[in-house]
Amino acid sequence: MPQRGGARIAFTKELSFEECCTHFTQQKKTFLEAPKTLTLNRSDKILKKVLEKFTQDQKTICQVIEDAKVLCNALETILKRENLPLDFLTNVYKNIENFNLLLDQIPLIHDGVLKGVLFYRGVQLSEVIVKKYQNEQEFLLLFFKVYQEWLNLFIEKISKRESILHTFS
Repeated sequence: MPQRGGARIAFTKELSFEECCTHFTQQKKTFLEAPKTLTLNRSDKILKKVLEKFTQDQKTICQVIEDAKVLCNALETILKRENLPLDFLTNVYKNIENFNLLLDQIPLIHDGVLKGVLFYRGVQLSEVIVKKYQNEQEFLLLFFKVYQEWLNLFIEKISKRESILHTFS
């Protein structure tokens, strides 16, 4: 008996190559029907939905860019100053957390390049957290510095997304 290659699959019928080829040549092939063409009214409705989605996404991205720029400018101003009270720095940290929550709620941001940018944020901030600063004020200032650098990258990448959406709408 000749050697056979391949894997054995439980509960299947074992066929020779010749039997398998004969089976496929005798089997009737199912032909798929061409899809029906869209009516003018239906295609207009679909186009309107797509354009509405684009404009909604564009508005969302514009708002996120605006919020990111405001936060970035605020962090830049905070980092230039010295001896800020810890309560103030804690409130700024809460604002960053609120911005992160906003980003988590927008599905448009969690795809492709922007997902990589969000991952990069996590990597950068985790490096700050791992250092385990004893002084909370020093920790927050370094956290703000890293977050501001990340925001600049984020604004750059999301602005590209906005320009792409702008060309389609």
